Amino acid sequence: MKLPKDRRSFVVEVPQGEFYHDGGPILVHYNDINLLLTCGWLDISILTIFTMHLSKLCSTMEQNFCAFLDPGCINEASLDMAPKQAIDYMCSALLQSQAQEKPFVLAPVFQDKHWIFFFFCPRKNSVFVMDPNQPKDNKTNYKIMKYYKRVFLKYTKEGGPHAKELNLKIHWRMLKCQQQYLGWECGYYVMKFMHSFVTRHQKTFPKNFPSPGVAPLPMDQLHEIRGMWARVFMDEHFK
Repeated sequence: MKLPKDRRSFVVEVPQGEFYHDGGPILVHYNDINLLLTCGWLDISILTIFTMHLSKLCSTMEQNFCAFLDPGCINEASLDMAPKQAIDYMCSALLQSQAQEKPFVLAPVFQDKHWIFFFFCPRKNSVFVMDPNQPKDNKTNYKIMKYYKRVFLKYTKEGGPHAKELNLKIHWRMLKCQQQYLGWECGYYVMKFMHSFVTRHQKTFPKNFPSPGVAPLPMDQLHEIRGMWARVFMDEHFK
């Protein structure tokens, strides 16, 4: 399907409550859609809308244990420019999601021009990380780590579910995952990781969680997730 030639961008509305906030518009540039369609770099608008659709998919499941954060509210720029707002948002989302008995809070996080998959499990004091370009020294120098400590402290002070049973030590767990071969692939890897977790592993995690090794994703699998999401995106927004 071809994109209209008379416009350069359009707006997608995030419904109120979708990401545990008031919702609002996402500006999507046609160039970013073209990059998705041609296996190029993925912009934050594309990953945000993907996350929104993944949340909708979860809402159709008989059992769902996943909640989702808005990537635009917790990316590197948001943490730098409005840290208090980001911390308040994350804490509010954790409080609401845990009250709904959704133990996993998922988010694609953008830092240093790179996408990483985080899923937070506040009732277990744990954060799991799947980084398709994991540092060889295995150090977890992610900016969100510093801020999440403040989020978790606020969460316990405000009486989050299971908070009285917790101590304040957060366990950061790097999960072995496939490693990208080129610089543009990280967004597709993160989409693959998120989709697999939601559709295959959320009910049994961490038991029976596969360790696929660190070899790059076969290109047919990368194109499969790209093609699947591109079709959903085009069908939903260009009917």
